[in-house]
Amino acid sequence: MASATEIQGLTYRGDHASSWFLEASNSQVIPFTASHVNAITWKHFTTGQVSSRGGFRVLYHDNLMVKAKLGACMELGSSTLQVQGHFVSRRYVERERTVFVWGVRFVTTEGFRVDQGSSLALALQEDGWSITTPVEGSDCVVVHDVTRFRAVRPLSSARDQESPIDADAIAGLVHAAGSQFIAEWHERWERLLISSMAP
Repeated sequence: MASATEIQGLTYRGDHASSWFLEASNSQVIPFTASHVNAITWKHFTTGQVSSRGGFRVLYHDNLMVKAKLGACMELGSSTLQVQGHFVSRRYVERERTVFVWGVRFVTTEGFRVDQGSSLALALQEDGWSITTPVEGSDCVVVHDVTRFRAVRPLSSARDQESPIDADAIAGLVHAAGSQFIAEWHERWERLLISSMAP
């Protein structure tokens, strides 16, 4: 059975060094109809953007799938990391709910520190899904998000991964990305929701 412990507010799951991941989950009630939230979410996913921290460029999209490239600059402790990534998402429209599934492969520049003596590049995989479910008898929806993060290559090829150390270091990277880049992503989505209802 997989273990589940908390590391910096994220749930650590896994039995050994080669299979662990960090998980974040969140549920919230949104005071808009399901059709409106789903349309705005897809518009958000399929529209390029440039922010103070980086950019998101759509390479391809249709009614169900989007592929994009992203880049960001992040501060992590005393280091500045350049992050490049590829984003793929697909939506599944069902009778009672809509599911958005995505995957992102990030690669950082040298500068990611896992201990006092090593500064390495890192490849990180993010996989997630968001489920939008209408609240019966109202014009609201419940949005439930789950995101998982894991290293996709060893942080050091010279030694085996040590799960607690590496998971803690990655948790720090996830929090930095959340406060410096992902927060802007969510704020843009919220602005799109609100502005779309303006007369």
